Amino acid sequence: MGRRKDHSRQELAELAINSAYKIVASDGYGALTARRVAADMGYAVGTIYNVFDDLGELDLHVKARVLDRLYDRILALPPAESPEVAVTALIRTYFAFVQEHSRLWESVFERRDSGGLALPDWYMEHIEKPFTVVEAVLRPLFAAADAAQAGRVARTLWAGVHGVTELARRNLLGLVSDEDGVEMACDLALRYLEGLRAGDG
Repeated sequence: MGRRKDHSRQELAELAINSAYKIVASDGYGALTARRVAADMGYAVGTIYNVFDDLGELDLHVKARVLDRLYDRILALPPAESPEVAVTALIRTYFAFVQEHSRLWESVFERRDSGGLALPDWYMEHIEKPFTVVEAVLRPLFAAADAAQAGRVARTLWAGVHGVTELARRNLLGLVSDEDGVEMACDLALRYLEGLRAGDG
């Protein structure tokens, strides 16, 4: 454990996040422990608590990285000719991301005991970033005065799509339908947008 002076505090934080991310990706949320992260880094366990308040803080940084990678993936999508085309592209990309990073994505919805504390503002900013992309593609459906409604619709739409995606990720979709999960999610979204265009939203 003689490497403790090899890195700055910021470098240690990055090493810890990289190690934790790798552990969750490989073995799931339950495998994330301070001892395992420290061993992967080549440092003593105390190093983790010198850099982070607790394991929960490190865990939030891992979740933030997962959210950022989803954000980068959907942000890179090319412009679409309509909100409907854009939304179906977002859904297909989201579905693929969740399938490719199943354990990491599952961990985003798990939380260690926080003593009732709210999530910190810096983490909430990472949650908001993917929604900004969805809101942007939905905004043409609303008049400028109703632009704020795009945020509500984006979250409502995601909640429905997430439900289908989660069933598919857990191989439970077959309990309710024989349809392809991606196509079900796209159909759900398109029907919702159709209602909005008709003035039902």
